[in-house]
Amino acid sequence: METLNKHRHTILEKVNQLKGLLEDMRQSGIIEDCFAHKLVVSMSDVYINLTKPLIVTLIGPFSSGKTTFINAIIKERILPERIAPCTGMVCKIGYCDSHLKIQYLEGGIKIKKEITIEELKSFVDINDPSYRQREISDVLEIFHNNDFCAKDIVLVDTPGFNDPNFQDDATNMALEKADVVIYCMSAIHAYSKTDVEKIKELHRRKIDSIFYIVGFMDILRSNEINTGSSETDSFKNMITGSLAPQTILREDGVFFVSATDELNKIYKKPYILDDNGVENVRIKIWNYLQKNRLPIKIKNAHNSLNKISAELEKTIKIVLEKKQNSCIAFEKQILLKQKNRDDAQKCINAISQSCAEYEKEAYSFVKAQIEAEILGVIDNIDQWVNEVFDSSFIISPIGFHNDEMQKKINTIQSKCTARIQKAIEERIVPYINTSTNSLNRDIQHLVEKYIISVDIENSKIDAFGSLHLAVKENSLNSNMVSIPLIATLLVLEKSSVAITALAFNPIVGILATLGWGLFQRERKKKKIISCIKEQLRSYSLTSQYVQAIMSTIHWKEGADKTTSTLMNIIKEYDNEINRLRSENSELAADVKMITEFEKRRYDTFNTMNVQLTKS
Repeated sequence: METLNKHRHTILEKVNQLKGLLEDMRQSGIIEDCFAHKLVVSMSDVYINLTKPLIVTLIGPFSSGKTTFINAIIKERILPERIAPCTGMVCKIGYCDSHLKIQYLEGGIKIKKEITIEELKSFVDINDPSYRQREISDVLEIFHNNDFCAKDIVLVDTPGFNDPNFQDDATNMALEKADVVIYCMSAIHAYSKTDVEKIKELHRRKIDSIFYIVGFMDILRSNEINTGSSETDSFKNMITGSLAPQTILREDGVFFVSATDELNKIYKKPYILDDNGVENVRIKIWNYLQKNRLPIKIKNAHNSLNKISAELEKTIKIVLEKKQNSCIAFEKQILLKQKNRDDAQKCINAISQSCAEYEKEAYSFVKAQIEAEILGVIDNIDQWVNEVFDSSFIISPIGFHNDEMQKKINTIQSKCTARIQKAIEERIVPYINTSTNSLNRDIQHLVEKYIISVDIENSKIDAFGSLHLAVKENSLNSNMVSIPLIATLLVLEKSSVAITALAFNPIVGILATLGWGLFQRERKKKKIISCIKEQLRSYSLTSQYVQAIMSTIHWKEGADKTTSTLMNIIKEYDNEINRLRSENSELAADVKMITEFEKRRYDTFNTMNVQLTKS
């Protein structure tokens, strides 16, 4: 008994723990309200079935001694005992600390009050004048201080079968809820036709936990005494033989009692039978309930909770897998978008590197071409000076300001400029245009290589604007200015390049180096040639020419639209990745929380199963 009570306490404790778990899961949004409510209702049923008293329902024909037997069981006459039908309702008798209370519904209102025995007798007596005046329900709950009901047992007294006030529905409901049925019959009319029919009906309804009480044995004994016969033993054998097969208790389920003698003994009145059998019934019913019905209740409660646990586990598993799959999907998206972001950055770096490499190659090419042309100019200076300063031209110390000398110097400068300009137009400009087109193609290939899976919503790479830095192959401006010999900057205007003419030092600078006086013609020409070559060989002239041309090449600036678009995509990827990571963190927190809920569920039921299995 102690073990069973421990088991019941364990299950009730787990029911409360599980209700708390369900409420936490519901508030966390892990399970829906309707699902939580469904399981709570199921657990409430388990709790109610396990905490409600064991039900002992008494049935039988009227005048079979049911009410008297109940009074004998609880050891006090609280219900009216008459031969005529008197109890017009189902009476439930439970335990209370005070002497006597009743509870009933009247006009839809539950009423509970203390009452005297006399008041109770008139309350349940259908023949009492005040009975018909009360609009009460068909069930009356009586609470009485007695040892039998103190063991968490409720006795249910029903109207007799052949009672004109018999209520079939109320009796059937009482039978459905019964843990044990006590079938009362009189020894005077034992195993009558009515008894046989009702017992068959009980079996059809699969009710087999039946105690058969054959009452009024004091009358049978009194008749024996008066007649001097001895038929009691044969009567008991006959009735036992008929009733024992009708109960799972067999012979232990058939009792012969005298409830009247039990009450007379309690009230210290004369009685006939020393052993009236009532105490034996009390013991047998109690033992049966504890050894059979209570374990079944505990087993049913245990099975019900395990079903609830399995249903909850299944739901948790579904929700957990859904969250975990979402986490995996988010992680894949993050990896994909991170890769796309990295590819966009790689594309930017590759474009920048490609532009730098093209500029480096262009610089080397331009420098080589300019250097080659300057060397070509140097090689032709002797010829050009001889052609300009022919035998007809006389240099005088006072003639360096005349227009004729300036024209000669301008002619030499024009030849130098024309030579370099021709190289720019014929080789450098086509090279730059070809390199520009090639760079455009390379950039497009880089975009196609890296930005193949751009999928940010509302963000895409349109057709990239080509660089269009082609240099027009137009004539170079040949206007002469009186400035030192330098290459003027090339000007980029609307994808065209114009280069100003070269300007040598004024002739005064050259003639000043010759000194005053008359010199031989060849010596003077050599001096002029030497001065011009010296300026042409200077590093600054080559460098300025190269820098002027390279400054017109804006390949990196031309790629800005492409790189700017890529930078915007990178920013959008960063925002998208941060959003996904934030949502994934929330999902990970949900997964952790659900895992903890599952652990609580497992621990709750595992400890319950372990505790119930141990004992």
